[in-house]
Amino acid sequence: MRRGVLAVLLLAGCVSGVRRGEPARWSPDDARRRLEAAESAAQKDASRLARAGWLRYLTASDASGALRELEPAARSGTPAHRALAFAGLG
Repeated sequence: MRRGVLAVLLLAGCVSGVRRGEPARWSPDDARRRLEAAESAAQKDASRLARAGWLRYLTASDASGALRELEPAARSGTPAHRALAFAGLG
């Protein structure tokens, strides 16, 4: 009896997350636009530069591009921003 109830709950949870007929909530083009916007906003701000480096690494899987943004962020900014950049460099 318990297994049946758990199976039904599991199935209901899986089905409720599927929305048929709706477009995807994001696309690769959306991710690229967000990344480009973050990089352009980050030109002079160490916190934004560190975040843009993380986005470059996580969304584009571009480690060398992330280094170009994380290294300058690790040299400037507040200790919290530098820590974020150092974490990305790690």
